[in-house]
Amino acid sequence: MHEIKVLKTEVANKIAAGEIICNPAAVVKELVENSIDAGSTRIGVEIVSGGKEMIKVYDNGVGIKPEDMPLALKRHATSKIYRIEDLDCIGTMGFRGEALASIASVTKIKLTSKTKDSPLGWRIAQEGGKILNTPTPVGCSEGTSVEVLDLFYNIPARRKYLKTDSREAYHINEVMVRLGLSHPAISFTFKNNNRIIYQTSGNGDLRDCIINFYGMDAAENMIPVEGHSEDWVIKGMITKPFFTRSNRKYQHFYINKRWVANRNLRNTLDRAYYTLTPRGRFPMAVLFLDTCTASLDVNVDPTKSVVRIENENKLKKLLSDTIKKSLPRSTHPSWSVEQKTETPRPLPSMNFKNASQNLMYSDNTSSHGVTQDTFYPLVEINNQPLVKEAAAAILEEKVPLLVMGQLNRSYIICHGQNNLYIIDQHAAHERVQYEKMCKKKKTSGKQIILPTKIDLTSSQHLLLKDSRDVFDSLGFNIDYFGGGSIILREIPAFFTNTDFKGVFLDILDDLVEDNKATEVTEEEVTKQIACKTSIKAGQSMNESEMSTLVTDLLNTRTPMTCPHGRPTTIVISNHQLEKEFLRK
Repeated sequence: MHEIKVLKTEVANKIAAGEIICNPAAVVKELVENSIDAGSTRIGVEIVSGGKEMIKVYDNGVGIKPEDMPLALKRHATSKIYRIEDLDCIGTMGFRGEALASIASVTKIKLTSKTKDSPLGWRIAQEGGKILNTPTPVGCSEGTSVEVLDLFYNIPARRKYLKTDSREAYHINEVMVRLGLSHPAISFTFKNNNRIIYQTSGNGDLRDCIINFYGMDAAENMIPVEGHSEDWVIKGMITKPFFTRSNRKYQHFYINKRWVANRNLRNTLDRAYYTLTPRGRFPMAVLFLDTCTASLDVNVDPTKSVVRIENENKLKKLLSDTIKKSLPRSTHPSWSVEQKTETPRPLPSMNFKNASQNLMYSDNTSSHGVTQDTFYPLVEINNQPLVKEAAAAILEEKVPLLVMGQLNRSYIICHGQNNLYIIDQHAAHERVQYEKMCKKKKTSGKQIILPTKIDLTSSQHLLLKDSRDVFDSLGFNIDYFGGGSIILREIPAFFTNTDFKGVFLDILDDLVEDNKATEVTEEEVTKQIACKTSIKAGQSMNESEMSTLVTDLLNTRTPMTCPHGRPTTIVISNHQLEKEFLRK
């Protein structure tokens, strides 16, 4: 058996550095957080070769005294905490006193600093954890500059696993965005290979920061949120439901201005949007959650991105309520249905069979003498402008709608104020059904049916057993018959479809597919019931039915989307039509 020995300081430092400094982005994070703690109003970051060759972070903070500079490069030396009690009320970004020492042990580092009262600045150099010189005087501006060269030069095994320059620069940019969004009153400059990537104003306006990092389009489609409880204050911005992204990297949560990775908070945000955005699309969010430091434990993870929260469920409830309270302002249209005074002429039949050939075939002679068998170019209309135009029309105008007819037995065509409204009858009815069910399930009970035996697949059976409480609470009375079969005795009062057996099986199938990694909820089951009991695409509707559906849709809380987040309506303006027909 090998003899137990105490590790040499140099080896121990490298091991410790590996826990904190795993890539160039980690170096940038630690150094910029130090600059923030120093009270800086201007912070600059420059990198070369993705930060592998050079990282430089400079600020205009309070600076470091020359006698403290050697200490700043030692482990567990810090100006931020002194006693064990200080860990219960950490108000700074850093506190362990490990960052500079860890960086210095695996790089070649130059530390230059000047305090307000000092006529000169001072510089100290260290290589691989060994100090090369005592502080020497230099001319520099007030603040601190840290230049890091040759990351992991003395740990080849770690260096070879670094990503490409562009990938490492991408990770550094992500760090800068997170820190920049949380400190809009600080002006951040980021340079990559001597090229300025962005420079924030530092004027304290979060929207300006969003413009810098994500562009004007994102900023214009964000709305403010604000909420508070006895323990928490929530502020920030979220995007309108129709402005989404394909992943969650644009969602930022800050607890006391510290960026945190918290799955529960992200899930809460997703659930607040769940009926408003399509599956696989995610809202953007910058949310600040502030509370007393004593209710947090930030000393959990080496990167400090994991925070333990006391009474986290209360925070989740407040966050959900705050987001839902803010969303109606951007999702509630102010439509009204115009009563028809005369029967409109029926819409002509439209044939899009040749759309794949970018041609539309006309088999009728027009009043202007166009002969039969004439082809016209079909101009493609881009969906994205239509969605934006729809939102603008709905949010800014009170639009009376006149129902004109049905297209392809799937879409209701309406007219209002020079705009053409195309309503997906299934999505619209699904929204109406869902909101009626949500109201009824609070006041209605069950309806007794003839006992019905239903055979289940193994997947359906397992899902139903795991979700028994959810189905019971909604009003289903289910007995297990054995052999993978059940007896359905009662169904919810709001379940109006006569083919309840087929609908029930369809619901289970969809839930099995949609919830492989998540638990089934009352909300999800209700959505599935609404979907399966709604008017289908391809189903003919008469004039009275269409008018009733449009009226019902406009009276819902969120008429622009079905419960699963698909749009119910698109709007084509007269301007858009004239543009597509090359009239403008």
